[in-house]
Amino acid sequence: MRRAHRKIEYVVYSTDGTEWTWDAYPKKYYVNGSPLHGTVNGTEADAVKACEAAIDKAFDEKTN
Repeated sequence: MRRAHRKIEYVVYSTDGTEWTWDAYPKKYYVNGSPLHGTVNGTEADAVKACEAAIDKAFDEKTN
């Protein structure tokens, strides 16, 4: 399912319900245009938190 945080679309998915992968696709206007990617063990909520934290970090680095 596609989600959005800070106007950046991202997806989280898992094949086994334990290891979750997330991918975010920022537009060049917002951050740097590079896709963000990561994995986390836990729940879907953990993956959402990790992805949104990575998006926040990308924004913070861009504005500093």
